[in-house]
Amino acid sequence: MAIDSAANLLQSEAKAIYVDVPRHQNMAVIKSLRDSATEKIVQFTGIYMGGQTRRVRIYATAPKHSCRGIVLVIEAGTSPEELMQDLCAPNWDVLSARIMRRSETALLTFRSTYVPRFILNHRDKYDCKPHNPKAQFCFTCYGIGHRADICAQAGVVKCKACDSLLDTPDQEHSGNIQRTIPHVQTANKLTPRHPRRRISRESRLERNTRKSPKHPDKLLLRNSEEESPRRTSLTQKRELDTPYSKRQSAVLINNQELDFSELKTPISGITAKLEAATKAAEGLEKKTHPLFMEIEQKAEQSACQLALMMEKIDQWLKAVQPSLQDIQRRLSGLESTPSSAHRFASPRSHPYASEAKQRQRNLITNNGDT
Repeated sequence: MAIDSAANLLQSEAKAIYVDVPRHQNMAVIKSLRDSATEKIVQFTGIYMGGQTRRVRIYATAPKHSCRGIVLVIEAGTSPEELMQDLCAPNWDVLSARIMRRSETALLTFRSTYVPRFILNHRDKYDCKPHNPKAQFCFTCYGIGHRADICAQAGVVKCKACDSLLDTPDQEHSGNIQRTIPHVQTANKLTPRHPRRRISRESRLERNTRKSPKHPDKLLLRNSEEESPRRTSLTQKRELDTPYSKRQSAVLINNQELDFSELKTPISGITAKLEAATKAAEGLEKKTHPLFMEIEQKAEQSACQLALMMEKIDQWLKAVQPSLQDIQRRLSGLESTPSSAHRFASPRSHPYASEAKQRQRNLITNNGDT
C-alpha cells in the first residue's frame, strides 16, 4: 500500500506489481507487468513507512536479453540524457547510458546478447568493450554481495580481523588474529599473486640433458642389457625361445620345421605355363604384324586419291569461273535497263495490246452470229 500511495498507482496498476525483499540487504525489488506503472514507480523519491517518510532511490534494471559495455574517454560529468542523444550504435538499441561516478568511462546497456565493437559519439568512433563488474563488498558489516549504502546493519561496528562487535569505530583488537573474510575484494595487498610459470631456454636444455646425458659410455650402453629402452606392457617385446645369435634360418610352424622341397613341383609347373604364354604372345605378334602393315598401306593410298580429287575440283572451279562471271554481268545488265522492266511489268502499255483485244472481240461476235 505504501508503494501504491507514493507512486499514485491506479487499482489495475497496483495489481500488476510484485515486491520482493532480499535477506540481509536494505533494498527491495519491484516487478511490474505494465509500462505505465514502471514509469510512475521510477519517478517517486520517498515512501511513508513506520510513521515517517523515508528517502529512496529507484532505478530501472536491464531486461533479460541485454548486455552492458563500457566506453572510455568520455567527458566527465555528462548527463545520461546528453549521452543518449550523442551516442549512436549502428544496428544496436541503446537502452541506457551513464557516466561511472567521476570517471571518464560511460556504462551502456544494449538490447542484445553481445556488445558492438564500436559506437559513435559526435561522429567520432570509440571502441566498446564488455563490462565485467567486480564483486560488491560492504565495509560496514564486512559482507560480500552488497554495498555499504544499502547495508541493513548501518549502525553496527565490527572488527576487521575477528568480525566481533565493537563499541566505537576507533577500537581495534591486538594480536595475530586470522582474518574472517579471505576475499580478494577486501584488500589488493592481500591478493595472492600467482606469477606465470616461464621456462627459460637454459632450464629446458638442462632438463633434456638430465634425461638423456651426453656421455659416450652411456650412449654405447643404451641398447645393452645394463640400460635397455623402457617399454610399456603394450609395446613390450615378446621373449623368443632361442636368442638371435643361436637362431637358424629354418622356418617353424607349430614348432615343426617346414620343408621347401615339397614346393618345387608347383613352382616348376607355374614357370612352364608362363613360358608357354610368352611363346603364344610372340606368335600372335608375328601374325598380326602383316595385317597392320597392310592397313597402313591402304590408308596411304586413300589419302593420295583424296588429294588427286581435290586437285581436279580446284581445276574445274577455275575453268567455270569465267562463264559464271559472264552470266552475272548479263543479269546485272537486264536489271539496269528500264524498257525491259517496264515491258514485263505493265503489259497494257504494249503497242499491240489494243489490236489483240480487238481481234478477240471480233472472234466472239463471229461465234455468236454463227
